[in-house]
Amino acid sequence: MIEAGYIHAGLQAYAIIHYKHRMNFFLRLSISNPFGSIMKNRLPAFVICAAAASLLAGCGGGGDEPQPSDADSLITVTAATVAGQNGFYGSSQVGLSDVEKIFDISNTTCVFSFNNLSKFRDGAVTMSGKVAYREGATTLSRLEVTVNGIVYASGAVDDSVVDRRNDRVAFKNKVLSSTASDTNTLTVTGAIPMRGNRPSGC
Repeated sequence: MIEAGYIHAGLQAYAIIHYKHRMNFFLRLSISNPFGSIMKNRLPAFVICAAAASLLAGCGGGGDEPQPSDADSLITVTAATVAGQNGFYGSSQVGLSDVEKIFDISNTTCVFSFNNLSKFRDGAVTMSGKVAYREGATTLSRLEVTVNGIVYASGAVDDSVVDRRNDRVAFKNKVLSSTASDTNTLTVTGAIPMRGNRPSGC
């Protein structure tokens, strides 16, 4: 179970990262908990840490088109079947849509989209995605990521948290499967911010 605000990754690392993505970032990164203490606070630059689909087919929509924000996001991809997809994806200006409520007969679902994440040391590989969770819920009901046009998704994400207080969702070691007719999978760990002007219950 992930406690809100913290994902226990058991990591202590010091790194110096030089990343060029529209501008040069040079920073010293001290990590004790990559998805708790760091993602809880705004970072000054695109941070990549050495940690570690159809999302809305059942609920439709996904918020409006993502727009650039001043929030940071990072996602680690491991155990990818497709070569070249493993790595760290992040942005210091992640694109976010508004959170939208989707109503069906029995549930109310909160959904939003994100984009503008690029792979560390290979900016040509990009990530976007969609997130869904039930109104009032503390875990995700669906997660989708798209890596270079390949869509991966999963239903209920048990090892996740909807951290409303800190305007973010986080997840750990979640296996996502390709929505195409193949057996490709990947595993994601990370956190995605969400906009603060959310509908009630989201």
